[in-house]
Amino acid sequence: MAVALLVGGAVAQWSAKYTSRTERDCRKLKDIYETMNGRNWKVNTEGDHSKRWDMLNMKSCCSWAGINCKADEYKWRNEVHVEWRVEMVNLDGFKKVTGTIPDSIVDLDKLERVRMKWTEHLSGTLPKDIGKLTDLEELKIGRNKVSGTLPFSIYALTNLEELYLKSSKISGTLSEAIGAFTELSELNIGEAKFEGTLPSAITGLTKLKDFIIEDNAWRGWLPKLPPAILDCEVSDKHFHDPYENRQNKPLAAGVQGWGEKNANFNCPLPPSLPKSCEATAYCITEPLAFPPYEHADVPWAAAPPSNGFGSGMGAGMAVMLAVCVMSCAGMFVFRKKLIALLVVSKPMISNSSTKSDTETPDVHPAAERAY
Repeated sequence: MAVALLVGGAVAQWSAKYTSRTERDCRKLKDIYETMNGRNWKVNTEGDHSKRWDMLNMKSCCSWAGINCKADEYKWRNEVHVEWRVEMVNLDGFKKVTGTIPDSIVDLDKLERVRMKWTEHLSGTLPKDIGKLTDLEELKIGRNKVSGTLPFSIYALTNLEELYLKSSKISGTLSEAIGAFTELSELNIGEAKFEGTLPSAITGLTKLKDFIIEDNAWRGWLPKLPPAILDCEVSDKHFHDPYENRQNKPLAAGVQGWGEKNANFNCPLPPSLPKSCEATAYCITEPLAFPPYEHADVPWAAAPPSNGFGSGMGAGMAVMLAVCVMSCAGMFVFRKKLIALLVVSKPMISNSSTKSDTETPDVHPAAERAY
């Protein structure tokens, strides 16, 4: 009896200290609640008080508004246990959401969906370690004041299917590492603050269906785009003439849609684009003969045929320059030997000159008569 009481007491003590995985997830949601003004949120719960975020019950979060959980199995002491884990945080349209996204959100290791659209007063930056959310399939943070650049860890989200940053203040460039998003079907980053050259790795995102990048300051070359794209806005300008008319023809300066905050792509544009992308594509430069793509497998980036003169002259100049450089380098390396030779040869030259001044050269008699 005493042993049973002792064991029972130990189990009770362990239970009191044990924090379930569900409760740990709920505590991470508490960080969101406190840093994003949860006390003042206006959420339509339709009179269901169980939907409110209850900070006094850290085990009830699976019933809170915007939160969804899923059963998660794990083994402990050779037994299978099941606990509920947070797999979605959906604050779309919540009123009076302010503050910033807490870094602790990345500890929700079973999170698959993050939705924070139309949270107009949300600010700050994306968590730098967002790449830890390796199960994430949806990241939708837009129509708000979230700013800064994309943390590079984001490219570790290889299961990501939807990336929505539309109408945010996020800036900077897209990395070639975007090629890791092999499951991506939606890329919507329109009306943000992005700039620079679009990565050519976009060509390999074969599952891409939605491609919205308008109203950003893109420069350089427009890469070939995946053929499966169905919804596309390359710029905020729409054209009605055939795409072929715009491939090599620069858009006149001053035309609406052309400017520092808009896409300014080089001419020529790719020889073909998905039909959905053609109406919004334009370029602004005089046609350049050789689009400088890094990847040799881009078929339309081959160098144009040469007329012979320009390339021959360039090659000749290059050879002359190389010879000059090599000569200078040789003289520098052997400078000591050259100086020694000059010092030795100076007396010889002097003696030779003296001899020529004092001696009468042998002249053939016939030569004398010739004078």
